Amino acid sequence: MQCELMSCVSFVKYYLPACIMLSVGAILAGLPFSYIAKHVEWRGAFILLEILLIGCLVMKIVMRKVEYKMVPTKKKLQ
Repeated sequence: MQCELMSCVSFVKYYLPACIMLSVGAILAGLPFSYIAKHVEWRGAFILLEILLIGCLVMKIVMRKVEYKMVPTKKKLQ
C-alpha cells in the first residue's frame, strides 16, 4: 500500500504539472494562427504562412555563408 501511495504522490508532484503545462502550451501555440485566420479566413492564413515560410527559406539560403561573431576575438600573438 505504501508503494502505491508513493507512486501516486510522485505522479501528482512531477507529472501532473508537466501535463497541464503541455496542454496550455499546445493551446497557446495555435492561438496567434487562429487570430490571423479569424481576420483573413483560413485560406488567407495558409497563404500568409506559405509566404513566411518561403521568406525564411530565402533568408536561410542568403545568410548561410555570412560569418558572424558575437564578440571580437583576440588575434593570436606570433
